[in-house]
Amino acid sequence: MVMMRPASWLRTAARISLRNGSSGWDADPALPGGVGLRDITESKKVQEQIRQWTIAREQRVSERTQELLLSRTRLRAFASDLTLTKQRERQRLAAELHDDLAQLLVSGRMKLSHARRRNLVRP
Repeated sequence: MVMMRPASWLRTAARISLRNGSSGWDADPALPGGVGLRDITESKKVQEQIRQWTIAREQRVSERTQELLLSRTRLRAFASDLTLTKQRERQRLAAELHDDLAQLLVSGRMKLSHARRRNLVRP
């Protein structure tokens, strides 16, 4: 089979099946005059494998992106809970310190008042 290239921008190709089961012959533009045949079966297999890898990679990227978005949402919720817990603990500690200081002041006043009544301390 002889193939001719009618113009430099047009590529004429032929596809045939061989007895061994392989197929996919194409014109070889590297040969003078553009005439010749080369087996592109492996090239097509490689292209298909690359296409499958690309699809798989895009699917993994999509899955990981969803996982990342979910993790980010959980992290924000955790940070919000942590901030709320810190505020509550600060309020609890402040109330406890306030109560302890109030008790100490009341106790000190009572002791001072008692000492004044016994004339141990002058005003």
